[in-house]
Amino acid sequence: MLNELALGGTVTENGIVSEALRFSLAYGATEILVQIPQGTRALDEAGSPLETIILRPVVEISELPVDWRIVGLAFDLSPHGAVFNPPLSVSLGYDIASCPRGIPERDLAIACYDAETGKWTKIECIVNAGNGTVTGRLSHLALVAIVGEITPLPPSMGWWVIAVAVIAVVVIGIAATNYVLWRSRPAIR
Repeated sequence: MLNELALGGTVTENGIVSEALRFSLAYGATEILVQIPQGTRALDEAGSPLETIILRPVVEISELPVDWRIVGLAFDLSPHGAVFNPPLSVSLGYDIASCPRGIPERDLAIACYDAETGKWTKIECIVNAGNGTVTGRLSHLALVAIVGEITPLPPSMGWWVIAVAVIAVVVIGIAATNYVLWRSRPAIR
């Protein structure tokens, strides 16, 4: 499934977008909305006026940093190498139920994949938890996704937490046993 936007009559011979453009693609519970303001310069990789933009959902992602998790689906915006000045706006929708445990909703971000370097980079964005969207600005087309970073406990912190939990269980167990024994003692008359 893909959505193709032909820019033909809306981009001048200098690559200037003559009217505001807005297009989207929904796939399951995840949606992407792309908005290009009027006056934006939209050029392909060769520096020619951009003719089309293609949105495609991507189910399998590789090369994601080990502590990052994707929330929802990724979307490939192509052709790669196309550039926008000023940047276009991209909003990705998500379902909070699909947010992995350990990732606060406020810490979600949009990340772009750079095929040349093989790396993901987070972009500056705004999380709107009320409507389940993350919005950012892109100066180029790329593979994008909402990501969250799981912060693992340091190894020494992990053992400390386990030790405190075990001690708490033992103390509560002793207190509960003493309470039961105290309640079951014969009454003195």
